[in-house]
Amino acid sequence: MKILTARQMQEVDLSTTKKVGIPGLLLMENAAQAVVRALEFGREKMQGARILIVCGKGNNGGDGLAAARLLAVRGACPEVCLLAAPQDMQGDAAQNYRMTSLSRIPLHFMAGRPAADWPEDWTNFDAVIDAILGTGLKGAASGRAAEAIEWINGKFKGQVLSVDLPSGMEADSGMLSGPVVCADATVTFTSPKLCHVLPPGCVCCGKTWVAPIGTPSFLLDSVPAGPEWITPSLLSPVVQAREIAAHKGSFGRVLILAGSSGKCGAAAMAGMAALRSGAGLVKVAVPRGIQSVVSSFSPEYMTEGLPETAAGFFSGDALPEAVDLIRAHDTVAIGPGIGQNPDVARFLEGVLRETRCPVVLDADAINCLAAWPIEIPGAEERIVVITPHPGEMSRLTGKSAAEIQRDRIGIAVEVAVSRGFYTILKGARTILASPDGRVHINPTGNPGMATAGSGDVLTGLVASLLGQQLLRSAGGRLEPAEVLQALDTAVYWHGLAGDAAAAAGGQMSVTATDLIRYLPETHSLLLSPETIDPGGLLPLHPEPASRKKVS
Repeated sequence: MKILTARQMQEVDLSTTKKVGIPGLLLMENAAQAVVRALEFGREKMQGARILIVCGKGNNGGDGLAAARLLAVRGACPEVCLLAAPQDMQGDAAQNYRMTSLSRIPLHFMAGRPAADWPEDWTNFDAVIDAILGTGLKGAASGRAAEAIEWINGKFKGQVLSVDLPSGMEADSGMLSGPVVCADATVTFTSPKLCHVLPPGCVCCGKTWVAPIGTPSFLLDSVPAGPEWITPSLLSPVVQAREIAAHKGSFGRVLILAGSSGKCGAAAMAGMAALRSGAGLVKVAVPRGIQSVVSSFSPEYMTEGLPETAAGFFSGDALPEAVDLIRAHDTVAIGPGIGQNPDVARFLEGVLRETRCPVVLDADAINCLAAWPIEIPGAEERIVVITPHPGEMSRLTGKSAAEIQRDRIGIAVEVAVSRGFYTILKGARTILASPDGRVHINPTGNPGMATAGSGDVLTGLVASLLGQQLLRSAGGRLEPAEVLQALDTAVYWHGLAGDAAAAAGGQMSVTATDLIRYLPETHSLLLSPETIDPGGLLPLHPEPASRKKVS
């Protein structure tokens, strides 16, 4: 799903009305219908519900006024708080004001009244619809709009539903430069914007839906490529049901080069994740001293002990055996728990010189890369995937972790394009960037996954799904779109398993092996993506935000 800028969305809306001929008033009515559906979601009835709609003067306010009329028809008791003088409203918003003023819906003109003086009774409404500011805001909210936002955050006790985006937020960044409504739910239209999908803005959005309102799909298709949101309907080809005549050779042979003395679990978890995500055969190659320990974790994967240093790391002598193993497998993952020292760096460089199959680099393999020149020998001949967290990306780029967090998309793209790596920048809203500059953003996952070993599980998933995708590809060679589809599936499934684990036992208790445990259960959701599409509204992320958590 494309993520649009505010300008792109305005151009699409303008083309919808001017070129296609769909009236703007109809689009506004459809948007209001979506707002009402979202408000109804999870409620037994709307009859008698007291709803306060706080409206600005623009199209956002027009959506709110239209929603007030629709709520009245459903038997609710809406009231409108208008922050602008009626004569300041224009176009479709003004038309909706005129229609609403002819109804029996109470209209409160508050343009000249500070929010501190609003009726105390308003704090007891069942819900507030925030229709104050839309995507046109640049900079911080001010004046009566800012006062209204602070009133909603500080005094209102019921549900808060934002129209299009929480008022006060900048659509193209989601940065919190001033007061921003902290909503329990947000309904946006046609396509998400960056503020809906990236922190800190997405936290203020709460439970977020994208609602179609009649915009022709060809207009969205004509928008230049930009960031895209990963949706489950796009992933089913990678996680499809198996054919009856399939055998283990049909699903990829994965090699994991991992582990060192004291870091056996990293190797084991990567191997188990590769198996649980469908790889037909998995071999975990480790320094010889820990082979028996790694073998004991799971009887299903095979193990291989390679020459090691006195300290228990891969030695340079391990290279010939490792190369022979690589040539017998479809994909290889390198890095979890291998450590950082000159012996490991030489081993890794040798492996990369000899590897032509898709390779996944994680953890200490990425840290070893930091001291290398941009070019990796043979990189143009095979697929290289890196999976850094912000700290590893900091070492790789020389930028601080704070800089990376401020521009996650830009830096992920910079690394992907300059080094030719498919780059998975882990964290809240994992970013996936490809060497051709495409960017995908993952919706799944939660803070409970911030625990040791989660990245090792992702490494196994990526290697496994790349191998399965490779065997399905024409001519045994993956096209960039096929690589992206496999990586999209890996990060989405990884986060979905984390969400299931958190739902079962709470975020505080999630461990990396819980993610492996919930892979089978969440696989069924990927096979039936329609099960997570409630009421015709496409959810972006399901968890509501608490207004107390965001300042």
